[in-house]
Amino acid sequence: MNEAYYQDLEYNKESLQGKPLPKGEYDGCRFSGIDFQEQNFSGYKFIDCVFSGSNLSMVKLGDTVLRDCRF
Repeated sequence: MNEAYYQDLEYNKESLQGKPLPKGEYDGCRFSGIDFQEQNFSGYKFIDCVFSGSNLSMVKLGDTVLRDCRF
């Protein structure tokens, strides 16, 4: 199964308001001020991403890749 690939994109609370983050691989993306509380990131890949001012409390991370990310 092919997964979606997202590269060098910027996400903020307005761009994701009311929508879950699509499942896939995120490379070089920036997430600013987003409330991800209790979201399920199982199977997602985050490579060289920046999470700035985002709430990641209780996020589910089963089989999640977090490589060279900054928080």
